[in-house]
Amino acid sequence: MLISFCLLNTKFVASFDYYCYYRHKVLDTLLLEEHSEYRDFTLRVVGHSLGAGIGVILSLMLRNKFSNIRCLCYSPPGGLLTWELATSCSDFVTSFVLDSDIVPRLSLNNMERYEWISCTFLCYCYCIH
Repeated sequence: MLISFCLLNTKFVASFDYYCYYRHKVLDTLLLEEHSEYRDFTLRVVGHSLGAGIGVILSLMLRNKFSNIRCLCYSPPGGLLTWELATSCSDFVTSFVLDSDIVPRLSLNNMERYEWISCTFLCYCYCIH
């Protein structure tokens, strides 16, 4: 079972699987009912970039009900979770970071450092001219 996320005109849209989970209990029917043919399946949530961040949050929300959930994140945004929360979900969330991708390395500290460096550089350039 795959819950997919997509990027559409800069708006992240969760596919209707999540809506069906709450509205029609589709995931309950497929994965939790006693006579379901999918009872032994593992629920996997997969996302890329901000979709990966949404996938982690969704996995955390669904973890109590679906204890065998797994989340695969490709280049998730950094700074999304606290350190404690990130380490607590490490047993069911796997993140893949590619080479020098900046998005996974974003954090509040890094953004504040970037702001300071940028302002310092602009002031330096302004003073020279």
